[in-house]
Amino acid sequence: MLFTGRCLLNENSCKKYRVYSKNKFNPIILDIKELIARCKKNDRKAQFELYQMEFNNLMRYAIRYKTNEEDAAEIVNQAFFKVLTNLDKYNPSYSFSAWCMQILKNLIIDDFRKNQKNKAELINIDDNEHETFDASALNDVEIALEENEAEKILSYLDEVERTVFNLYEIDGYSHKEIAESLAISERTSKRYLAKARKSLKKIINQLLNTTRIAV
Repeated sequence: MLFTGRCLLNENSCKKYRVYSKNKFNPIILDIKELIARCKKNDRKAQFELYQMEFNNLMRYAIRYKTNEEDAAEIVNQAFFKVLTNLDKYNPSYSFSAWCMQILKNLIIDDFRKNQKNKAELINIDDNEHETFDASALNDVEIALEENEAEKILSYLDEVERTVFNLYEIDGYSHKEIAESLAISERTSKRYLAKARKSLKKIINQLLNTTRIAV
């Protein structure tokens, strides 16, 4: 078996499973405590079974933050590597899936903060006048996200807008929490949320118009 920061699979299967699909792995019902115990003993089969159990949920989350499936799969595998190497820190009184998800969230935020392009852009934006946004447009965005594939629509946003929008609108972070997580000001967080909503409304209208023309 092969497990690096990229993939937990045998060498021949690694490429096959690096890219996400919604039904990639079938649901598996296993005794999580027993499985974790086997993983701690470096049981490769158990590690792969655990990976199968958590992959889809983690991937669905990651794809909202990344522009393509390979980047999402990459960070999911990095997260799972961290899961395996920190199993002794897991508290069994809490949900294992929630613990894995928190590790992934932290990695996504860390990855964002390390991006120097994002950092430079965020520093510059504080010097600009605050951008206003028509709050009534949010209803159109929410409806479209419910009726369409959210991942596809969000992928059209740039990384900064997409990250702030996901954290605030979907993950329930406050602007204060976003500011602390991304090392930005609350004002910058609010500005990028407004920009994201405005961009999404424009993107959704374009997609809807294209659909009407096609019909």
